Formats: sequence, C-alpha cells, structure tokens
Amino acid sequence: LANSTIGKMRFGCKVEVTTDYNGIGKILYLLGNMGIEPISSDYTDKVMLTLIVPAEETEKLRKEMVEATAGRVGFEKLEELYYIDKE
Repeated sequence: LANSTIGKMRFGCKVEVTTDYNGIGKILYLLGNMGIEPISSDYTDKVMLTLIVPAEETEKLRKEMVEATAGRVGFEKLEELYYIDKE
C-alpha cells in the first residue's frame, strides 16, 4: 500500500497519429500543453505516435493537429477504453 497511487478512471480513445518530421515538433507541443504523453512512438520515414486521449478532448485535439500541421497529419481512433488518469 505504501507504493500505491490514487487515480481516476476516465473514458478515452486510443489514437494513432502519423506525421512527417516537420510536423512532430508542433504535435508534441500541443500534446504537452494538454498534458498528454505518447504511450509509444515509432520514427521511420514518418513519425507514428500512439496516445490515449480523454474522449471529450479527442475531436478538439484532431482539429488542432490538422491546423498546426497544415493537414499533414493522420489521426485514427483505434479503440475506446477506460484508463487510469493519475492525478
């Protein structure tokens, strides 16, 4: 119990974001402002991030990413799930 943490169950979406190397800095900046950390990243000829985003913020994040990268971003919802948001 001494090492346990308290968290809050939230409903969200697992999302895959794909962009080029020019857009990744802008995307990481947006994610940092929203307090979202990628759960995985893959850097090849393009950059692919996997995120868990609160359900109510998913569409807002998609629009901001499209605007920030001038449309050079792929945004795919993989699944809806519950996750623990550590506060």
